[in-house]
Amino acid sequence: MTRAGLILAAALLGGCAADQPAPTPFADLPPLDIRPAITLVLDPGPGPGPARSLHITLRLSPADEVPLRVVPCRPDDGSALLELTVSTSDFRGDGPACTGRTEQVLVPWSGAGEAAAGRPFELCADVALGASDGVLGRRVHVEGRLIGVDLVRDDGHSGGRLLLPEPATLASLAPAPPGLLDEHLQSGRPDGIFLTAAGAPAGWRSLVLDRLVGALPASRGAAREAIFAALFWLTGETCGRDIHRWSTWWTEERNRPGR
Repeated sequence: MTRAGLILAAALLGGCAADQPAPTPFADLPPLDIRPAITLVLDPGPGPGPARSLHITLRLSPADEVPLRVVPCRPDDGSALLELTVSTSDFRGDGPACTGRTEQVLVPWSGAGEAAAGRPFELCADVALGASDGVLGRRVHVEGRLIGVDLVRDDGHSGGRLLLPEPATLASLAPAPPGLLDEHLQSGRPDGIFLTAAGAPAGWRSLVLDRLVGALPASRGAAREAIFAALFWLTGETCGRDIHRWSTWWTEERNRPGR
């Protein structure tokens, strides 16, 4: 389908999901304000990181334990659509920068599904993320919406709905070389510095940041660039290659009340 065709299809589906009554066999049921629990789950494809593909699962469950059916507004023409925005950020580990790309993924859906407590309705999509040559870390951020569905229970139905799950993020790293962060900082091995710091458990974050910022003044060349890259990956701060700014930021962050 051409880009213009996709835009037209989305516009038509959006109209179905907005406020028009759903022309389904359930139109004689009373309207209900059904608010399901809906999430996106991201799983990396096979093989070592960084991930080259992504398996995305939308899961929908009844929030009030009452089973429901998930049905397209117009099942005859397959009007339901899972629309995904997939954004990828690649980190090469050689400086405080990353490259990115964003693409739209459309998953038409014409079936019907059941959702019950402990047995969510699922809708899946597989997305290729592109080559990762020279990339040490990859972050994938996914936003989505399920357009043109009717949520049906025995006591009523929602009519056409547009459902928005919370965005989801996946971080994927290349395998780290053996050794602790302090050992890589001492040897100056760039990939070891970046991957060991970026892959450290969340509970070690303060310790890792302390080690990285403390090692900056004595670092040189590729090792210093790897430290900058690791700091950017861990914090998202835009202090660039300014050692003084990183030191000032970390002093303020470490001593922030309530941290």
